[in-house]
Amino acid sequence: MDWGSGGSPDRLRALFPKFLPLLEEEAREDANVPYLDWLRAARPDPAGDLPWLLQRLERLPVSEDDRAERFDSLQVPIAWRLGSATASRTTTRGRDAGPFFHPGPLLSRRDVSLERELAAPPLPVRRLTRRQGAAVVELVREATAVRYREYYGFTHADPATVRAVEIGRGIEVSLMGLAPGRRLPLRAAFAALFVKNGVPIGYFEALCLFERIEVGYNVYYTFRDGESAWIFAQALRLFHQVLGVTSFSIDPYQLGHENTEAIESGAFWFYRKLGFRPTGTNRARLLALEEKKIASSPGYRSPAGVLRRLVTGNVLYETEPSRDWERFHVRRIGLAVLRRMRTRYGGDPDVARRRASARVARLLSIRIPAGRSAEDLALVLDAVPDLSRWSRAERAAAAAIVRAKASRDEIRYLRLLQRHTRLRRALIRLGSG
Repeated sequence: MDWGSGGSPDRLRALFPKFLPLLEEEAREDANVPYLDWLRAARPDPAGDLPWLLQRLERLPVSEDDRAERFDSLQVPIAWRLGSATASRTTTRGRDAGPFFHPGPLLSRRDVSLERELAAPPLPVRRLTRRQGAAVVELVREATAVRYREYYGFTHADPATVRAVEIGRGIEVSLMGLAPGRRLPLRAAFAALFVKNGVPIGYFEALCLFERIEVGYNVYYTFRDGESAWIFAQALRLFHQVLGVTSFSIDPYQLGHENTEAIESGAFWFYRKLGFRPTGTNRARLLALEEKKIASSPGYRSPAGVLRRLVTGNVLYETEPSRDWERFHVRRIGLAVLRRMRTRYGGDPDVARRRASARVARLLSIRIPAGRSAEDLALVLDAVPDLSRWSRAERAAAAAIVRAKASRDEIRYLRLLQRHTRLRRALIRLGSG
């Protein structure tokens, strides 16, 4: 703990009385409580403050999520002295199959065709052992931590799900899923690390529902001129092959919505020139005007104000063009569930989860797996208006989907979703308002 960096010891008021007997005497009534004096009295070695606190948190009779929330609420300042550790931007290394030397110029965006790459032969994907997967997960956590970042898909990755593929030009991509107890209620979540010549250079985040995938892509700043478009295309090729997705969506934040860095870098045009299109009639008209200006004036650059209007919604690339996902947002499904909770279950989430799980279990002839994620998936199915009128085969397929959500690997869950036409139609309708 680095109290000298400006942390707020007063935040310890909410938690420390659980660990330090008699502290409550001051904490409940007095101002300017010397919390660090109390801490030092219990743990006199300043270097041991952090281990002491973490040990106390581990012993609290609450869930892991609650422990994390309580720790975060303290806003404890942490100093990390790397020394000669391998976890740094300079020294972090993954598996190196041998150096790749570029015999010619780097591939530019003009050299990349998403259509061509998505139609290319399958990549040689291999499943790693749990031990190998754990090494990859540790590597990606280190690579993000030293850049002051944390991502859910890496923090809660399941080492048993890691797949790796050498995509060429010195790049290896490692794809991983979430541990069963950490999965989202509806979407299947994946993350990927890519390294070049053994050096971590960036990552992907992916959220999948049916054939749709929301992709987050980040190349570490140092490497952004290093064939980013080609790497992006290969990742989409990998997702298409392994996950069966055909509709690729980029979130507005990645494009520049409330993201100054993305506006300054012209991220919107990176995706547009690869073939992505904006959703919504107004944005399509604005895009047509901008592209006309660019065509007539080669030196023209879109002003920041125009870019901000272009990035207010997702952009899509689809191998099988449709308009099914134009207005879709998973948030709309959540809001529909809450409206049903209000009107049918009196606004009580515990009652809603219990009764919705019982109804869905009865209709699908299954037992809903234990856990909040499975109960919330049952809430979504409960909100499908005609679930009780589905055929026996459709309900059996939905039951298999519920079971697969809690299975060893979410890829099975995703593949089963992609085969259920009626459930797809129902959820797109809920998610499109």
